[in-house]
Amino acid sequence: MKGDFMANYKRFDFKKLYFILYIVLVLIVVYLLFKLGIFLFPFTLALFFSIMTQPFSRFLEKKLKFSQKIATIVSIVLFLVIFLGFISLSTLRLSGEIYKLSINLNKYSKDVQTLWNTTIDKVYSLLGYFPEGFDEQVKNSINGFIRMGTSKLGSFINSLINFITSIPTIILYICITILSTFFISLDKNKIMAFLEQQFPESWIKKVYNIKREMFNVLGSYIRAQIILMTICFFELLISFNILSFLKFNLQYPLIFSIVICIIDALPILGAGAVLLPWSLISFVTGDINLGLALLVIYFLVLSVRQMLEPKLISQNLGVHPLVTLISMYSGFKFFGVIGFLIGPVVMIILKNVFSRELEIGFFREIFTEVPDDDDKNKSDNGKSDNAEKNADSGSNTELDSNSKNNESINEKVKKYIDKEFIDDRKC
Repeated sequence: MKGDFMANYKRFDFKKLYFILYIVLVLIVVYLLFKLGIFLFPFTLALFFSIMTQPFSRFLEKKLKFSQKIATIVSIVLFLVIFLGFISLSTLRLSGEIYKLSINLNKYSKDVQTLWNTTIDKVYSLLGYFPEGFDEQVKNSINGFIRMGTSKLGSFINSLINFITSIPTIILYICITILSTFFISLDKNKIMAFLEQQFPESWIKKVYNIKREMFNVLGSYIRAQIILMTICFFELLISFNILSFLKFNLQYPLIFSIVICIIDALPILGAGAVLLPWSLISFVTGDINLGLALLVIYFLVLSVRQMLEPKLISQNLGVHPLVTLISMYSGFKFFGVIGFLIGPVVMIILKNVFSRELEIGFFREIFTEVPDDDDKNKSDNGKSDNAEKNADSGSNTELDSNSKNNESINEKVKKYIDKEFIDDRKC
């Protein structure tokens, strides 16, 4: 029993176990970091604000010779005034548009029913008939969809009311975020030095290597997406407000601008996922002017993105669109709607962490068979036997060649003696 246990112990490859544990540990750490970031959202937001204000703070220190504390205070205050002012105005405008949308929702449901009846009549005139019960099933589906949309909108309005009633808590979060932003920006070197003291040096080197490789891709990607989302949002907001001012049949420009710019930032999808169907519906309903205007807006947004994206993103994600789609779905399952944006980011992080393993084959190193000690001994013994055989055959060959040489010499001597001394003619 003890011999079998020791044999199995020697045969077990601990390198595979360590590699599997390493993969599991990385996945757990990444998941916990994102969950912790959501749980400690004010501090996560403070870290984001600190990163955003660093370039302007360095500019104030180097060019205008401000002290670090003054430059940090000025940059944070200026950034927060712009950011919070924009958020406040957007929230007020968005609340008004959502309220108008909730009032007009019944009217829109009747418009959808009218549109469906008109479309059915046109198709009837072309085809002549439909399967029995088809019309009723479609109407029930539309009514169910409208009821679902109404319930979702009602829950959203309730959430908005809860948001308004929780303003004191929000003010507390804002104060914590502002103070945390100031402390992180002012003492970032001390914080980093403290964190480096808590971990082994090998871990720190590994983290810095991953950070350097990863942020070349991830940093440029997130920065570019924020810039492109902002540009897309203002393009849509200005265009929709112009159309609304010109008496086009377009309401709620702010809601549509926010929704479309978020969809435009998602990988694989884009602004066309909303603008093109919307334009098609406008053409079908007879609103040709709005359909053409939406097509013009779509091509404007698309051309600006195609022109700016190569300049803003120095490196591509380097993954197949199917992998990106899987990461978006997984992010949605783990983190909810925000997971559509978090999923690709996590995918980029894991791709850079396991870059070496992906190059050599992710599972090849784990499941490659390692020869046992007995097999090694057998192969070594086989090699030694072959070497001995080769040595014996070599020695036998040498003996044979020596014997042949000796025989040839003896024959030559014998012939010489016979020729010189025993030849009858010379006697």
